[in-house]
Amino acid sequence: MPEYNIKVISTPCSSELYFYQTPVIYGFTGKKRVGTIVSPKENKVDEKERIDRKAKYYKNKAQHIRRLVNMNFDSQTKFLTLTFSDDLEELEKANYLFNKFIKRLNYRLTKKMNLPRTQYIATWEVQAKRRIKTGKAVIHYHVVLFNFPFILADELQAIWKHGFIRINQIPNDVAKAKYGSYVSKYFTKDLAEKSEHKKAFFTSQNLKKPSEKVMSIENIEEIKQELQQSKNLELYKNYPRKIFINEEEYFENETTYIVLKDSTDFDNIIKSSINEKEKKSPNQKHYSLDKNSIA
Repeated sequence: MPEYNIKVISTPCSSELYFYQTPVIYGFTGKKRVGTIVSPKENKVDEKERIDRKAKYYKNKAQHIRRLVNMNFDSQTKFLTLTFSDDLEELEKANYLFNKFIKRLNYRLTKKMNLPRTQYIATWEVQAKRRIKTGKAVIHYHVVLFNFPFILADELQAIWKHGFIRINQIPNDVAKAKYGSYVSKYFTKDLAEKSEHKKAFFTSQNLKKPSEKVMSIENIEEIKQELQQSKNLELYKNYPRKIFINEEEYFENETTYIVLKDSTDFDNIIKSSINEKEKKSPNQKHYSLDKNSIA
């Protein structure tokens, strides 16, 4: 089976590198593996373990949102808040009305303005002040619209139909490299709590995705040492990471997480390493990330 020990996720703002001490195997479903495998069912995972797993899951979701923002953010990106004039607390109905709004908005863009369909990330939230005041958990939405043209707020409110809207751009003093973090905080608030009610956030299908690739390289320690000297280095962190083989089994994998401003230094190091290794072994393995691989 193919395996990898380096994963690279790149956006226009940075490249994130994961170095795994133990190579990760694609699609492994067996019961045994080199190294220590822990089975939650056999070892009766305690409440702390379940909480830790849940926290890690939502941390990954937050990372996913941040990367999507960094991939799609442009000079026409805008924040949109949608509220309901009545005390709508039923999430299923609210989501239905939100989806209808997106369809009407896409009609406005494609049929009347001859523009592409909207690109967005959206999340729902309970209005805290309204809950304190009325005791009701009234829903509202935060939406990030990418490459969004100028449309009057009154017109957007008419397209929404259900209450007040507010639309504005990202503040000019937010640095480009921080766009994703700035925006994602609105989408990761109470993410674990919200996820108990179907989806916590929504994305359009036409968003640009981060570049992801994996590879198997022998001399990862030397590569890590070289990257520590890079002028593009932003973060270098070692930590143990649970790699889940399936729903029941995982293994502890010592992981190094490196963030670079761009991947130039890493690409040059890898190219040099590959050229050197291929002189000795022409069978050096490289793999593109499979959507079903375990990361």
